[in-house]
Formats: sequence, C-alpha cells, structure tokens
Amino acid sequence: PVVMVVTVEIVAQGLAVSIADDGRWRPPRDPAPHRGNGIVVMKALCDEVAIIPTQDGTRIEMLEKFAR
Repeated sequence: PVVMVVTVEIVAQGLAVSIADDGRWRPPRDPAPHRGNGIVVMKALCDEVAIIPTQDGTRIEMLEKFAR
C-alpha cells in the first residue's frame, strides 16, 4: 500500500497544500483522453504548483494566493 500525507495550511501568501507519498515520480506519458490530466488541473486551479521528487517518494506543493 502507498502511504500518503496531506497537509493544508493557511500561510501569509494564501492556502498551501502539500501531498506526499512514498511512490517514485515518473514523467507524464503521452496524453490519453481518459487519464493523465491531474497536473494540468492542479496548474489551472492553483497559482503555484511544484512537483518535488525526494529519496522518500514524491511531494506536490500547491499554493492558492489570497486575493488582495
């Protein structure tokens, strides 16, 4: 089983979400019409998205900035 840790924080810039798992990052394959849209959706909905491969797995950090 894959272990996932989801963290949501209110930070000075906005809402920060971090999702970490113990899986290994693989670059996206050729797009398929029925899958593989997660990164596109995250980037469309969030101001900042970072995908960080680590020795322990993969972490995705997203930030939605507060309107000013």
